[in-house]
Amino acid sequence: MFGPKAAPALRATIKVIKTSTTNASDGEIRSAVLSSMNDYFSIDNWNFGDTFYFTELSTYVMNKLAPNISNFVIVPRKGDLNFGSLFEIRAEKDQIFINGATVADIEIISGVTASIIKSAGAIT
Repeated sequence: MFGPKAAPALRATIKVIKTSTTNASDGEIRSAVLSSMNDYFSIDNWNFGDTFYFTELSTYVMNKLAPNISNFVIVPRKGDLNFGSLFEIRAEKDQIFINGATVADIEIISGVTASIIKSAGAIT
């Protein structure tokens, strides 16, 4: 999921806001986010046919990286998808989730705006 090897409808940019009090560099934050996502998507945590809920991933990452980040969102890369489109994803009976995101898929942002998270249009 999320990275360049994922199906086009499942590719996303992970956008993170650092807290103003952190001394962690952008690179350290990106690496920590990716590590947390890899832990979350560990094969031991999933069964075939499970459903992914973004809120669970977000809570997990936020708890692992507190107090260094204040927000964590995923924004679909596919042009016809909007913010919220990847908040619930059901795997087929013969599919299991793995994290395909890379450090290049993680962006440090200063704030959340409609244009940054692609919130224009229908939210699914």
